[in-house]
Amino acid sequence: MIITRYLAKEVYSTAFAVTLVLVLVFLGNQTVRFLSQAATGGIPASVILHLIMLELPYLLGLLLPLGLYLGILIAYSRLYADQEMTILFSAGMNHWQLFRITLSISGIIFLIVSTLVFGLNPYLAEKKNNLMTTKTAKNLVAALVPGSFKISQQGQRVIYVGGVSRDHKTAKDLFVADLQPLDSDDPSAMRSWTITAAKEAFQKRDVNSHQLFIVAQQGHRYQGSPGSQDIDVSTYKQYGVELPEEEDIVSTSKDELPSWILFKKAQHDVHYAVEWQWRMALPISVVLLSIMAQLLSRVAPRQGRFQRLMPALLIYIIYANLIFIGRSWMSHGQIPAWLGLWCVHGLLLLLILILAFNNRRV
Repeated sequence: MIITRYLAKEVYSTAFAVTLVLVLVFLGNQTVRFLSQAATGGIPASVILHLIMLELPYLLGLLLPLGLYLGILIAYSRLYADQEMTILFSAGMNHWQLFRITLSISGIIFLIVSTLVFGLNPYLAEKKNNLMTTKTAKNLVAALVPGSFKISQQGQRVIYVGGVSRDHKTAKDLFVADLQPLDSDDPSAMRSWTITAAKEAFQKRDVNSHQLFIVAQQGHRYQGSPGSQDIDVSTYKQYGVELPEEEDIVSTSKDELPSWILFKKAQHDVHYAVEWQWRMALPISVVLLSIMAQLLSRVAPRQGRFQRLMPALLIYIIYANLIFIGRSWMSHGQIPAWLGLWCVHGLLLLLILILAFNNRRV
């Protein structure tokens, strides 16, 4: 028990430090991506902090297996290099007991990663998607970037503003172009455009219908087909441009599905099987990588605790890339779902057995 606590302390302290560094690096990259989306009007700048907080559990689930892998490797290698592990073996501990201690240490990380991947992350993915879509729809002015054109997903509307007030509630020099539906069944007929231009505008929700509007003030409205001389022009002091309800629709993606629903769908649909096997891959990797780290950590005294670090990183990079490649191949039907990512785990397990056999012979 004392030895287990000592080894666990060594592993967890190293794994925590490694994971913290990795999370900060990846979180910085995600923050840059969110800032880039906010700069192009993809998301309001006011939700960036919320998105970063929602991204943190996902990164933990992704990076904890790597942190534990490096934590075991570095901690055990130091014990071998300083001959502490030799003393432990001389005191009666054997490699099978060390293997059981390693599994008990990785078991806690396994439970944490499983909770994140199967329980918390799908819930947070739904929250993240809702935040990115509904916030943009409900506060369209805040998502507009002065001097840039914003095109709707269906390509039926183009919005441009020359400037936005400091509180992001009022837009200056508004331009809205709406493509109107055909009035006839003739496919060759020219579709008309409705163009609204105003000095300023703000967003408002109707009290009775709860419909969103962009209220334009002091401007002009043009309606007609390109190249036609029949153009209707009107001048107004205030005019409401309706925002379609489709801009407030939130779709449910596979990563938002609760795990028990995803498991049922994965039995009949390969696209859901991809997501299910991806979620399974992270907890499985915790166990496989922890065993691999124990085998790779064995170094001769005074050889250096980081001697096996580069081969270990190379193994992890190949393993992780094969998982991503396998995920892509499954999505495109290049490999069957029954084979899927299991073959990648099988390759790593085969390598573990080979290393275990070689270590036993030494």
